[in-house]
Amino acid sequence: MLLKFAEVAGGHNFRKDKADRYRHRYYRKGKYVADKVGRLACVGCGRCISACVSNIANPVEVFNTLLEDKQ
Repeated sequence: MLLKFAEVAGGHNFRKDKADRYRHRYYRKGKYVADKVGRLACVGCGRCISACVSNIANPVEVFNTLLEDKQ
C-alpha cells in the first residue's frame, strides 16, 4: 500500500492515489484472477482481518461484492 512500492522503472507511478493502490490490491486477489481462471487468488488465511485493528480490511465482504457485481 506504500507509494514507493507502486513505483516502476524510470520513477513512474501508475497508482499515485492511495485509493488506486487499495482498489488494485483487492482487484488483484478478487477480480482479475477470478475473471481469468474462475477462482479467487485469496487463500483465506485471515491474516489481513486479524491484523486490521480498525476492522476496515475484511476481504470477505469485498470479494463477495465483487462476485455479486460479476453476476
